[in-house]
Amino acid sequence: MALAFTSQLIGQGLLVFALRHFSPLVVGLALLTQPAMAVAAGWLVFSERLGPADFAGMALVAAGLVLARSTER
Repeated sequence: MALAFTSQLIGQGLLVFALRHFSPLVVGLALLTQPAMAVAAGWLVFSERLGPADFAGMALVAAGLVLARSTER
């Protein structure tokens, strides 16, 4: 319970704090990278095998990030 509480409190608190310094788009894009980073960490740290669905998901997230970034300007 303490880990969940502190990670949510600190993590969400930092996101809200970051909104004062960055646009909501940048914060949203940072949130979209979390699943890809979790997959990469699982692969590196725990030697998890990545399947086609994992690569497809990372490609979709990357395409979404590029699309969102290109429409910002």
